[in-house]
Amino acid sequence: MAMKLPADLVGRARTRYRSRLRTWVVEDTDDSLSLSLGAPTGHVAEEDPAGVRDWVRAWRAHEAAGRPGVVEWKSKRLGVLGETRIPVRLLLGDVEQIAEFAGYDARLRHLRRRFADFCDDLGSARAGMLAPCFAGWRDWDDDTTARFLAVVDWIDHHDASSFYVRELPIRGVDTKWIEHHRGVLAAVCGEEQLDFRSLPELIEVRSLDSALTIGGFEHVSASAAELGKLVTAGFHTVVVVENRTTFLALPALDSALAIFGSGFSARRLADIPWLRNKRVLYWGDLDTYGFAILDAVRAHLPHAESIFMDPATVAEFADLGVVEPKTSASRMTRLADEELRALSMLRERGDGRLRIEQERIPFDLIQEAPLGGQRVISPPSGPDES
Repeated sequence: MAMKLPADLVGRARTRYRSRLRTWVVEDTDDSLSLSLGAPTGHVAEEDPAGVRDWVRAWRAHEAAGRPGVVEWKSKRLGVLGETRIPVRLLLGDVEQIAEFAGYDARLRHLRRRFADFCDDLGSARAGMLAPCFAGWRDWDDDTTARFLAVVDWIDHHDASSFYVRELPIRGVDTKWIEHHRGVLAAVCGEEQLDFRSLPELIEVRSLDSALTIGGFEHVSASAAELGKLVTAGFHTVVVVENRTTFLALPALDSALAIFGSGFSARRLADIPWLRNKRVLYWGDLDTYGFAILDAVRAHLPHAESIFMDPATVAEFADLGVVEPKTSASRMTRLADEELRALSMLRERGDGRLRIEQERIPFDLIQEAPLGGQRVISPPSGPDES
């Protein structure tokens, strides 16, 4: 074993510090670390007597400087050096000595003070809940800590579900701050207490018939509940699309309106009762999620037809497809045979994950057949509602 100088052992102390820091801070436990100094043999002393002397002097200097730890010495006969008193072990007898030797004593004291403050403000039992998320708060500065305690206090005295995060009257705390520190807040307050009021989900709708308006407007965004109250007697057809540019560019169409689906809109569409009495055409991406959404739409609107989600469209534009990053695992029980065949074609291409995005379909196809033309598929008869 090579002779170890003080600097050679700092890494060992730092490894212990990093592995035990949370326990030292949160549980206030003690620890010790015994380090071998790699005492030389007589052969080493014969080969490098000057090096041995320098090594002994380094450990004497360590002691003289009052550096942490206790150096254990013993007498040993070392060849040409004769009987020599040499250091053999450094004992770092407690947590403070380990941290000081590692160069992190100030940080340990800081974190222990921080946790003591948490105990004072939150109570020991509640502060103990911060142990699992130690990494989430160990680097906080004083301002962040003060904001955290202020948020906890506010939550303790308010029903968060009645407020938007934006309404928190705490300087420096906004939606991003809450999301960034949500894990630590949840550890102390409970995830259910962080259920702030959600932003309203708005559905975007526009008239495709210049002679008809939606509550006096050609283009509106409103909640499903509000849309459900509108009078839409003049509209007979509703086109639901998942691409906003397509939604905005859909050509004029008598007695029709368009809805921007914006992803999984099925549950929101279910809250618009007048859709049950309209012809509903759904057009989604040609991928597993597009068909999963179609399936979900039919759970609430079983009469919904699909457009441009047929085998012919897949075959014609497969060369424009990309690989779907993640496929849907949804069980689809409401697809017509032709839709299932189109889905199967997607799974047979692109390593089983072909995706043809809606915006990849040339727009002249939509202009020629805004209601799908020959590419309309009716829902299956007697769909499985299981």
